[in-house]
Amino acid sequence: EMTTYYKLTDQKGQTHGGTQWGPGVKYTVSGEGELCTTGWLHAYADPILAVFMNPAGANFANPKMFSFESDELPKADGTKLGFTSIRFGVWVDMPVVTADEVVRFGILAAKTVYKDKKWTAWADGWLSGKDRSAEAEAAAAARAARAAEAAARAAARAAAWAAARAA
Repeated sequence: EMTTYYKLTDQKGQTHGGTQWGPGVKYTVSGEGELCTTGWLHAYADPILAVFMNPAGANFANPKMFSFESDELPKADGTKLGFTSIRFGVWVDMPVVTADEVVRFGILAAKTVYKDKKWTAWADGWLSGKDRSAEAEAAAAARAARAAEAAARAAARAAAWAAARAA
């Protein structure tokens, strides 16, 4: 069954290494190695997830996005997906995300690795809407940023560990 997926590029339609995407283009790679290697073509299951993960992944300053369909079962790491073959579909509009969605995503991402009880209680209150005072809103960005930074450090350590194991 065909499923729709999403891939980010820069404004020229290129991914890292100068890989050019556009109508009629198809790339195939080996599917060997870890997900973050040249053996995989990266994409996302959801356009909003692609926007949220851009800073941690491709980090395009002003990305473009295209959708494509595939019946391939992709390799997954919990955020991005790896494909051995992608055929360009169509350019799609980048989703617009709200500040609330950014904070919500940061909190949810941080909750996967940051387990401090006081912070978790605050995070659960914010997510449920119980703790949305002006002070909580102002503190949310700072807390989410610190927690997201901790999550990023944990992810980097995990990636370094995985790379060392693969070597």
